[in-house]
Amino acid sequence: MVKSKASIFSGFFWKFNEQITGQLVSFIVSIVLARILAPKEYGVVALVNVFVIIMEVFVTTGFSSALIQKKNATRLDFSTLFHCSLVFSIFLYIIIFLCSGLIARFYHNDDLIPVIKVLSLRLPISAFNSIQMAYVSRHMAFKKIFSSTTIATVASGVLGIALAYMNFGVWALVWQGLTSVLFQTLVLFLEIPWRPYLEFSISEAKVLMNYGWKVLAANFLGTFFLQFRSLIIGRFYNAADLAYYNRGSRFPELISNNVDGTISSVLFPALSQYSDNLDKLKEMTRRSMRMSSFVIFPLMFGMAVAAKPITILLLTKKWLPSVPFMQCLCIAFCFST
Repeated sequence: MVKSKASIFSGFFWKFNEQITGQLVSFIVSIVLARILAPKEYGVVALVNVFVIIMEVFVTTGFSSALIQKKNATRLDFSTLFHCSLVFSIFLYIIIFLCSGLIARFYHNDDLIPVIKVLSLRLPISAFNSIQMAYVSRHMAFKKIFSSTTIATVASGVLGIALAYMNFGVWALVWQGLTSVLFQTLVLFLEIPWRPYLEFSISEAKVLMNYGWKVLAANFLGTFFLQFRSLIIGRFYNAADLAYYNRGSRFPELISNNVDGTISSVLFPALSQYSDNLDKLKEMTRRSMRMSSFVIFPLMFGMAVAAKPITILLLTKKWLPSVPFMQCLCIAFCFST
């Protein structure tokens, strides 16, 4: 039990550091890019991300969650779900590739077609990365996520800024987003011993998916309704308006993801040890909710009050239309923790 507590504490420490470092570097990069690029260019990528983010739920959430929660996941289990995830991600990429014209017409913007085809390459890369993350979570080796996230965020950020300064416009954001997950996958490939093998079990796939589809469904609904707002704004307004909305959500999301992401990422594999003890599960869940609320509430209300000066200082006045979005979303995030 002492060893378990030490592992959980170490997991919290490294996961929190990973969240803080990764988000801080990403935050700095996004500020630099926002000062260089126009809101419309941000909006174009945001339009495409609506579909890419929803599709990513299918190839990451359910498969990795099933591996983390299983008490005795074997090499066969990992290989089985890796092949399922990879094949499914390629299938989804083909669909979104073929539907790129329809998506562009939906938004009345033909410039989206090449962006959709390139940015959607995240799907098969994310499929590989999700199994790596499941392996790291099962072994509570969050130090490896810390190093891979830091390297990937810095490398992709430098690439994005360089492309923006060279007037690549929207493609600076596209390649930054694509290479971020690619670099993390490559670093983890070098850091962890897990490798995919040419082995597959239909019976194990059925058992794992019996749990995974429930998590997938829950996450899909949550992600869909979060992205639905962006879809509506992009459809009935324009790319710049969507950029203001997304930029306004960036600051409260930064806080929420750091606090909730750290707690849930570490707590989920720890909770799997008590899957047969309902009282213990309830106790640990209540404790995590109290902890996150205690931190998030004062931070969110403070940010809502200081939204305008923060925007002018960090993003310049061209992003002032994002202030009302930031204030509203700060309040909303308080009650979504």
